[in-house]
Amino acid sequence: MPAGSARRREEGLDIAMNWLVLGGLLVCGLVAVLRRSVSASLLLSVGCAIWLPLNNEWNEGPVLLALEPGHGLTSMDLVAYSGLAVACSVCLTSGHRRLRVPLAALCCLTVAAGLACAYFLWSGPPVPTLVGGRPGAAAGNLG
Repeated sequence: MPAGSARRREEGLDIAMNWLVLGGLLVCGLVAVLRRSVSASLLLSVGCAIWLPLNNEWNEGPVLLALEPGHGLTSMDLVAYSGLAVACSVCLTSGHRRLRVPLAALCCLTVAAGLACAYFLWSGPPVPTLVGGRPGAAAGNLG
């Protein structure tokens, strides 16, 4: 098999995995909100933790905030953080009075673990940033 087709197949599998996780996040978020389900909220936070390292390189979108070369906040990272907000809000308003804060803390810790995996395990090329509305201006590509 030619190297190009194997690479395309691998890229296709990566993209399919991203869309599968993204669909799972959407379903978990809807179930968590519509049914006020704590278990769906916990599953949503696990999915968000998986999403952070999984979306590196694929489906990232534009960089909104560059933290350092190779690391930054992208538009698709906001999917994980909005899922975290939904999971925490459902846990904090659940009927389990004694478990409200620990469940929300568990959601936050789970997503923090995913963020740590994305930050420390993935070392990609420096991310291009938008400065003055021009891609790459911060990286020295002014012309």
